[in-house]
Amino acid sequence: MCWANLTPAVSNGIEKNRFMAQLFFQQSFFIFVAAGVLAVAALFWLVIDIRMKWKSVFGKSGLSGRAGFTEGKLLEDLLRRVKSVEGGMISLESRVVELEGIGRASIQKAGFLRFNPFSSTGGDQSFSLALLDGKNDGVIISSLYSREGTRTYAKAVKVGRAIQQLSEEERKVLEEALRG
Repeated sequence: MCWANLTPAVSNGIEKNRFMAQLFFQQSFFIFVAAGVLAVAALFWLVIDIRMKWKSVFGKSGLSGRAGFTEGKLLEDLLRRVKSVEGGMISLESRVVELEGIGRASIQKAGFLRFNPFSSTGGDQSFSLALLDGKNDGVIISSLYSREGTRTYAKAVKVGRAIQQLSEEERKVLEEALRG
């Protein structure tokens, strides 16, 4: 609205305040009505959505209309299925315990290094390999290649520590394996 179109009576301070109050209440009323309409629409949508989901789960007429079952029969069927699942869970629990034991004893960590121990041979034909389980027990296998032949050594590891003396390369692969 333009202030120039107002009558002189409205132009004084009291009338202007009254006019502004009426305008404010008209806008507030419109916002209140719009919010109410939106709330009713949201509630209507929610009810329709819940009913559609109910019908998709339980059929057209609820629990008792599903393939001729009564609520009691449906409950019995549900309990029978729960008992069947419980039986399967018990057999799975014993299998999981068995597999956890196998897993702890399996190789879980490894370290590997190729190197040249002798300057007279070409290339990195020698290697060290550390293999550890979940308790950091395992073995370090080293193979040293020379022109005369290849020698292979194995050293035991218990709780992350070698029982025999380690070479520098063997120490490196053990540290690599322990890091995971």
